[in-house]
Amino acid sequence: MDIINELSNSIDSSAICAIAKQAIANWSSDHEDDKSVLSGSDLVFHSHKLCFQSASVGYPYFESTYSLLKDDKELGLYKVITSMAGEALDDYYEIY
Repeated sequence: MDIINELSNSIDSSAICAIAKQAIANWSSDHEDDKSVLSGSDLVFHSHKLCFQSASVGYPYFESTYSLLKDDKELGLYKVITSMAGEALDDYYEIY
């Protein structure tokens, strides 16, 4: 279990959450159709996953997933991909 503890300690959850909040704010300001949906929504942590190997990229990365909630209703998911050093590499949304 030492490796699990080391990996858990290597993720800066608060920094990744800040990246997620900023990305959602930027996205909602650039997309009028989604602005009303995302305005006032809450970002709730769902999971951190580590990908060791992928067919699409040649490096390991973390995938952090957050639920988008508004008025106790789940609107969708936001996922941010970060390098092992915590740099945001990509993100995507799933709005229901």
